Amino acid sequence: MLTVEQKEMRKGGIGGSDAAVVCGLSPFKSPYQLYLEKRGEAPASDEETLQQRLGNLLEAPVAELYSEQTGRTLRRQPMARHIQYPWMLANIDRQIIKDPRGPGIYEGKTTNEWSGADLHGAEDIPDYYYLQGQHYMAVYDYVWASFGILIGTARFVWFDIERNDEVIAELIAREAEFMDRVLNGNPPPIDGSARTADLIKRLYPTDTGKLITIDAPELIRAAADLDGIKARIKADETEKTRLENMLKSAIGDASEAVLNGFGSITWKRSKDSQRQMLDEEKLKAEFPEAYAACFITKTQPGSRRFLVKPAKGTQA
Repeated sequence: MLTVEQKEMRKGGIGGSDAAVVCGLSPFKSPYQLYLEKRGEAPASDEETLQQRLGNLLEAPVAELYSEQTGRTLRRQPMARHIQYPWMLANIDRQIIKDPRGPGIYEGKTTNEWSGADLHGAEDIPDYYYLQGQHYMAVYDYVWASFGILIGTARFVWFDIERNDEVIAELIAREAEFMDRVLNGNPPPIDGSARTADLIKRLYPTDTGKLITIDAPELIRAAADLDGIKARIKADETEKTRLENMLKSAIGDASEAVLNGFGSITWKRSKDSQRQMLDEEKLKAEFPEAYAACFITKTQPGSRRFLVKPAKGTQA
């Protein structure tokens, strides 16, 4: 787990877990979010998820499993900086020593079998693991790295990866460009990821009631494009329903129909299910005081509704 001092250091540089974010290959964070965090314009979340908490708690046991299965010796290392690019930081889990190839990078990971992880060989390592390893090898000038991965509670795998100088050169170039953006206040393009959408919601949870004017051509074009996309989606939904209605009418009360030259369609009823429900009328009639006491008033915060309203006579 990073200390408060290490977290502050990372705000001024690119760490291993940031490498995939900079390249747009992280499933956890978008480049725009990372940019705002580095600028101090969006607070980096210090609240651990359960997965992160478990990863921190299991760091030592996973490292011990790795040592047992590989016979390799591990030792801790302090945070390091690249000798040429001081904004490249490395806070590795462990250093591997006493290996014929020289020292190596060790990173321990925890994941869940049901999350889609299907790791059988080094080629299956997710891009964000791979880029993290290459980033660390660049900082330490090592030629190899290794991952120990605990999958669920019943499977442990480990893989070595080799230094790739072409990937490292590209990585350094992209990270340098990103740091230049951070230093000069030039944000990366806003992407369409759910991560960026969630970030913007958190940044602007409410409105002030004021009216502003936007003249930027790219934003006016964005509004027109969005209005056009919504219109096409609505038309597509209507067409989708029409085609479904045609096919459902044709299949009637059958369960499945074979379409020559295409395949088949099915329209089957799912199994009945039962669930317990509160009989409010009976409760109110037989126990009116208890019924009344069950109701409390809570304030539900309002949410911001986003609408695009083109002026009359304009077309997307």
